Amino acid sequence: AYTEMAISGGMTGLMGLGAASRGGALIDQFRRPSAPPTELPAMTPERTLEDVFNDYAARNQLAPVQPRPVSADEAKSRAAAEYYERTPSAPESPEVQNAYKALAAETEAQYQHLVDAGYTFEPAASGVVPYTTAQDMAADLRTNKHLLVSTDAPPEHGLLTPEQNFKFRAVHDSTHVMGGGSFGHQGEETTYALHKQLYSPEAQKALATETRGQNATVHFGETMANPPETRYEQRADIGLKFPEQKALMWSRLLFCQNS
Repeated sequence: AYTEMAISGGMTGLMGLGAASRGGALIDQFRRPSAPPTELPAMTPERTLEDVFNDYAARNQLAPVQPRPVSADEAKSRAAAEYYERTPSAPESPEVQNAYKALAAETEAQYQHLVDAGYTFEPAASGVVPYTTAQDMAADLRTNKHLLVSTDAPPEHGLLTPEQNFKFRAVHDSTHVMGGGSFGHQGEETTYALHKQLYSPEAQKALATETRGQNATVHFGETMANPPETRYEQRADIGLKFPEQKALMWSRLLFCQNS
């Protein structure tokens, strides 16, 4: 699943964003001025994954997250794939850099919130698919509070460091579990729609590229030539081809989610 779409290397200017937040309100230039902090319950080991993400949302003045199945609209997905394939990557663009800077800072806060709640994440062995099915991944995270995170697929555009990329994959896969989606196209659309609720509008631009754009291109891109029957495959070990990882300018074709 390309919840794990990656980026490595990177811009020195994005290093050190991890100090953005440790469980408190995330207040930076990517968000509106926050309301006065509210008294929230302390996190306890018994809290569910949904509790933890909703606690994060509350502490950062976001609406409660609402997992819901998303119908995969093939016309929208084809349009997103076409845009992704024909548009050059633009990592030098200040607009794109700002979107990725926001994504990195807010992902760091989400990751730390999960760690503070007792969740652990570790890199999977190179070349190994960590989980064959979404059910396997969900069982490990929900039962053991543990997740193996793929670090394969070397990044190409360099707007996140390897550590930031690992944390993005870890958090995104955690929202995949919360949403209950499969590893197929529809499951990835559902995960995008859910994870989007935890980001500012600025960070959502980069999220759409990293998830929706790549997901649509894997399944509908003309250059991929992945078999159509894999679009709704439930397994992760089916040998799909993946597109070049791009940092794209914002487009409604990527941002408009299926519904």
